[in-house]
Amino acid sequence: MFLTEELFISDGRVTLRKKKDSKNRSIVTTPDEIVRYMASKTMKELCIDKAPDQIKQLRIADIACGSGIYLEEIFSQLQEYCVNWYLENDEQHLERGPGGRYKLPLKEKRELLTKCLYGIDVDIHAVEVAKFSLLIKLIEDETFPSVFSSDKILPDLVGNIFYGNSLVDSDMIADIDISESERIEIVPFDWSEMNVSEFDVIIGNPPYVNTSDMYSLLPLKEVKEVYKKKYDTAYKQFDKYFIFIERALNKLKPKGYLCYIVPNKFFKIDSGKKLRKLIADAKILKSLEDFGDAQLFVDKTIYSSIILLQKSEQKSFRYASLRTLAALWNDDEKDSIVINAEEISSAPWRLTTDINFMRLLKKIHQRSCLITEYVNVFNGIQTSAERPKPIYWFSQDEIVSESKTMLTIIRDAKQYSIEKSILRPFFKPVSQADKGLNSYSVLKTDKQIIFPYDANGKLISLDV
Repeated sequence: MFLTEELFISDGRVTLRKKKDSKNRSIVTTPDEIVRYMASKTMKELCIDKAPDQIKQLRIADIACGSGIYLEEIFSQLQEYCVNWYLENDEQHLERGPGGRYKLPLKEKRELLTKCLYGIDVDIHAVEVAKFSLLIKLIEDETFPSVFSSDKILPDLVGNIFYGNSLVDSDMIADIDISESERIEIVPFDWSEMNVSEFDVIIGNPPYVNTSDMYSLLPLKEVKEVYKKKYDTAYKQFDKYFIFIERALNKLKPKGYLCYIVPNKFFKIDSGKKLRKLIADAKILKSLEDFGDAQLFVDKTIYSSIILLQKSEQKSFRYASLRTLAALWNDDEKDSIVINAEEISSAPWRLTTDINFMRLLKKIHQRSCLITEYVNVFNGIQTSAERPKPIYWFSQDEIVSESKTMLTIIRDAKQYSIEKSILRPFFKPVSQADKGLNSYSVLKTDKQIIFPYDANGKLISLDV
């Protein structure tokens, strides 16, 4: 896919600003403040109490990396964690950069970059810009003396940033009849090219593409034969970010983190049912920050949320309502509530940015119980075979004899013996006293109805 783009350089930062793709669709970019916050939120969980050698063991990816802004921010924060550790434990290890700031030696920064960070994108131009951006980030605080003794200044990032479709691999299309031109357009990614099979963190802003746009803009076989058949979350009118979440979870280590900014509509729309089930059944939701109707993206109407998942069972999650970007960093502006993981399922999530109302719902939930603990819920009669005279039900005054297993009734001057096991209490208002009832009246009945179903709910055959 070829893009109309501009290369923007400011303060040593290189960013590919995507304006339009080859189909003339606008492409949104994530505000820098969101990127910093998401990286900080995730890395705080991951890097706490780790020494630099342990941090170098972390594997972090953005599987729709674009020009690499999330990877740049993660790289900055990894360096910051290591510098802070050395300041407390081995200050002599550090060097002085411009302005007298402490920094890691170039060799160690290069290690962090090449060992920890990985990206994939389906746009070859973005891949090259991502590599370039990370290399600029690597040397932004370096001077001639600091690189003079280095045998190699810039690493080759060919083993870190990859061109390909992270949602489609060769195995997924092995049994599909596709032409070479279709394969080139799909760009399946071979994950074995990476020296990493699972990640500690996957972070980013996955593409938002609805089903109708996918069918018009992507190869038909990619959508119908891969997305619809290989991904559980590709349900009804799904969005592409659904399957990015599913794919990312499959690529995480146990206890690994996934942090994405995505539209909040999956909480409640019907097509989000399978995605909600995936998250709720595994109890992996750690926090959810909902911007409600506040708009974060220029020239796009998107109702956004930041979702943090951890691939281990969570007893609860924190749901927060945010109105501004500033509220991300200011807990005083962040209204939140802790919700039990058991309270969400595949059904639409009962979430609203009115946190006071959420607190009220929580109190109600804590003091509520299933109505079936106190009442026996039943349907009305489902047959019309009751007029002018009833056929399947009878009242107490029609019973002439009773044994342990049978009842005998008289109907039309004939006797009928009926097994008790197929009888159920039956309420039907036939007297004047029965008819002055409302929804909360206590029902009493002297009637019984033949209920010819076995314990599994199957109709008992006529032969039986």
